[in-house]
Amino acid sequence: MDKKYALKLLHNNGDPGYTEKGRDLNRFRCESKAYEKLLTSGVCERGFVPKFYGYINQIDPAAFHPTFQHFAQDQLNRAIEGMKEIHSAGVHHRDIYPKNLLLVHGNTDRLVWIDFDVAMTFTNFGPEQKARCDYEIALVKGLGDALKDDQDKGLPPNTKFY
Repeated sequence: MDKKYALKLLHNNGDPGYTEKGRDLNRFRCESKAYEKLLTSGVCERGFVPKFYGYINQIDPAAFHPTFQHFAQDQLNRAIEGMKEIHSAGVHHRDIYPKNLLLVHGNTDRLVWIDFDVAMTFTNFGPEQKARCDYEIALVKGLGDALKDDQDKGLPPNTKFY
């Protein structure tokens, strides 16, 4: 079977610990916790984020050459729907950029969110969490306009985000 998998590489800069307010600053822990929640809540299975298979320690990044997909304007609604699913799993993505959307070609093309290394997880959906979710949805909606402006000016894809 010809399946394709994505591999994310994190550079280990040591464990920075936590902020005074308790926010975890370790990108690996943030991402692995987020993916655990996304996997167990079914968001991965529903195709809004890639399935998390696990992790490998001490890999040589030079052995891999990742390819990047550009954001597709016609996929904006799927990006919004996906972010809502992520929120329903108790995860704030916190890194809303086109580079964190992956277009997966297949019988039915899918748009999936990646890069959860600065994500925050939550269990109670109170006013603060709702406000953060609303803010992230607004950011996703704004991606389409920002990228359209770039294209209208003949700029390379994602110019505003680099």
